[in-house]
Amino acid sequence: MAARITEQTLTSYDPTNGDQTLDLMGLITEYMRSPADSFPAEKVAEGMFSVFETWIDVWVGAEGAIDADWDAGAIFPPFEHSDVIDGQTSETIADVKVRTGYESHLAEKQAFLARQRNQQLLRRALDQYRDCYIAYARQIPKTSAVTNRLRTQAGRISDPMLVQAITP
Repeated sequence: MAARITEQTLTSYDPTNGDQTLDLMGLITEYMRSPADSFPAEKVAEGMFSVFETWIDVWVGAEGAIDADWDAGAIFPPFEHSDVIDGQTSETIADVKVRTGYESHLAEKQAFLARQRNQQLLRRALDQYRDCYIAYARQIPKTSAVTNRLRTQAGRISDPMLVQAITP
């Protein structure tokens, strides 16, 4: 049942959404962890690799959604006007021009905070599940049937520890 939920989640997954990425990485590392004995003896490497391809697709999506220019420590500046206390509701501001400016400021602040949260979640997902990815990659038998495919997957990601675990 959990595997079916995970597969259904994959169909509507948005890699730019930090909440979805964090949840999906949790699901796939928990319920798509097919051990070697889940596959016929002659297909262990290929079977485990096919599972890992899905994992890597999610990883690549998360890495691609991270904005390298985003400053995790950035702080949104307060609204500066003598008649306004940052955080008050805009309805209490009598001056229409100041109220409009303050409403724009609040909208920009909301967008900033949403983007900041999303970037933090994407980074957290990669940090939190890196060890699971590495452990599973190390379990995949490095046969000639999957070695080139593993190298191709390693070329898609930028995390050096994961690349090292993937490449034979």
